[in-house]
Amino acid sequence: MVALPTAGAGERVEHADELLARVVAGVPGGGPQRPEPRLVDLVEVRQHQVVLAREVLVEGRPPRTGFDMRIAVLGTGMVGRAIAARAAELGHEVTVGTRDVAATRAGDWADWAASHPRVGLAGHADATRGSELVVNATSGAGSLTALAAAGEENLAGKVLLDIANPLDFGNGFPPTLSVLNDDSLGERIQRAFPRTRVVKALNTLTADLMTHPRQLADGDHSVFVCGDDPDAKKTVAELLADFGHTDVIDLSDITTARGTEMLLPLWLRLYGKLGTGIFNIKVVR
Repeated sequence: MVALPTAGAGERVEHADELLARVVAGVPGGGPQRPEPRLVDLVEVRQHQVVLAREVLVEGRPPRTGFDMRIAVLGTGMVGRAIAARAAELGHEVTVGTRDVAATRAGDWADWAASHPRVGLAGHADATRGSELVVNATSGAGSLTALAAAGEENLAGKVLLDIANPLDFGNGFPPTLSVLNDDSLGERIQRAFPRTRVVKALNTLTADLMTHPRQLADGDHSVFVCGDDPDAKKTVAELLADFGHTDVIDLSDITTARGTEMLLPLWLRLYGKLGTGIFNIKVVR
């Protein structure tokens, strides 16, 4: 990757064309001294450069170093695909886990995968085994089953970002919560996998805002992390910051996931009223 130009004090990049030109140019008079890459490699590198350059030049954040991770995303639905695509875009090594690889490939996965060549596909256990961070993007009703398939030993010691909500569609829409008040899905996962470092986060947002928060109010809205392990919460908070979140609130231990999961009834009513999922809560303090 070419070295990224830095912005001077108070300097802003106002136009996308200028941003891209500066990224491609790299250092003055320089550029990567490498053999001519394949077109697909060049496109992927340039996309990654634009992401990093926007962080440095537009958002004023320092370049990320040493944070690329091997991430397993369990779940092939809208949320899982959104998280996988964004994490891969940011340079992480991503594998999506599924119950049945052949069945997934026989569906609409092939079309999506063609647009996201850096994202792999494997069974839950294989995806989880070599990962450093695991994302539970399965449905709440199927989360414990999917995590059991991933394997207790494969999950031991790892950070598990739990995005699922315990939604019960037994009586139609809007759904109710199958777990509430004195328990939460996050807690149930932590009890079932005591050696796994569970962090509840992102479950109060629609998938597109999870991964691209700056499309709404330039990211000026709140997201929460809940978990018992401070280092695990720090890892998740850093990933959320990479996604573009600017207000990450640590609510404390995993029992506080009760509160974030119980926001879902309000979220569903707002969705019905507004007709869009592109909204969020801002904690003003």
